[in-house]
Amino acid sequence: MAENRTKREHLPRIFKMLDRPSRACARDLQPVRHLSPSIPASIQPMTPSLSHAEKRPPRRKAHPAITERQARDLQAAFSAASRAGLALNRFVTVQWAFAPPHRGLDAQARMTRIRDREKAWLRRQMPGAPLLWAEVREQSGFAGEHWHRALYTPPSLFAAYSQNLARWVALDSESFQPQAVDVRPIRHWPGLRTYMLKGGTPEVRRAYGVPPRHSKKQGVILGPRLRISHALRALIRDRHDVSRPLDARVHAA
Repeated sequence: MAENRTKREHLPRIFKMLDRPSRACARDLQPVRHLSPSIPASIQPMTPSLSHAEKRPPRRKAHPAITERQARDLQAAFSAASRAGLALNRFVTVQWAFAPPHRGLDAQARMTRIRDREKAWLRRQMPGAPLLWAEVREQSGFAGEHWHRALYTPPSLFAAYSQNLARWVALDSESFQPQAVDVRPIRHWPGLRTYMLKGGTPEVRRAYGVPPRHSKKQGVILGPRLRISHALRALIRDRHDVSRPLDARVHAA
């Protein structure tokens, strides 16, 4: 007995938890209390639990524009990657209108799934390759919500990445049209940075020289509007491209 207990103490916590009923399970077994008190609790019907698909989506904060602080973070991201010799070299646009979801997923959930697939694929193809990317979400009247990403891709994987990205988007789509995904090389990152900031506040657009031809009406986004990968954030800190920590709003999940 003592030997078994000692072995159990060294097991990972997750295996110890398997013997405990989950909170959700305990909640599902609670009787309905609003029925007639004359009905014994032991025979009252149980409260059904919502399935994963039926649960309400999480409430997300609305972001009408990119702030000045976030614009500085994006500038720092491009600069840090370039100085490290890992300049962001691919610009991706995903138009969700041409790849509507078939599983009830919203845009943010779909982006998370694509990032996970991208991460797993890159680690198989080139272990140790850094995951460097910065992205913004926009909502325009004619195109609906869409996703812009600037990322570093090893040159040997350019063609394979483009093909796989289209496949990853199609996996969660009711239908898929080729124009849903556009991947092109980044030749001049200051110009691309300006383009990605077109959804900024008037102060941001003025400070970074966003031309009037880029519409300032980029809609309200629920959830993060601008995000930077963990690896690129670490690179920014190492390169001291900013004098204070990155805005937490940029990295909120």
